[in-house]
Amino acid sequence: MVTVMPNEKIKIITKDRKVVIAMRGKHKGVAKCNPEDTFDVAIGLKLALERLIEQEEKGAGAVINPEYDKVKYFNIDCDGYISHSYLYENCGSSEIRVAMKNNFMTMGAAEAHKDEMVEKWKKVFAYAKTI
Repeated sequence: MVTVMPNEKIKIITKDRKVVIAMRGKHKGVAKCNPEDTFDVAIGLKLALERLIEQEEKGAGAVINPEYDKVKYFNIDCDGYISHSYLYENCGSSEIRVAMKNNFMTMGAAEAHKDEMVEKWKKVFAYAKTI
């Protein structure tokens, strides 16, 4: 599941028997048509979107969507423990997790970023001691 905020930009390009969908400037899904097949933009869009979702799930993906009061995601605590939780609008801890990009759509994506998140938590605690 990839949640898109209403003001978020999605770029769709169709050119040379290829469909590209880009989001957040970081991830993109690409579908190329086999030269022996008939190009079908609908099929290309479907495949490109599936590939974009795969890319989003590998990295931070969950975002707070104003249309829903909560979004389920996986997060990593300061000891590296992975749990599932919800993001809530106007909630300090949710906003911190979003800012840290500590919100993953799959357990596998969270596991892949565990060491990175533990290091980020160390920096957050160090900064908190200075204010």
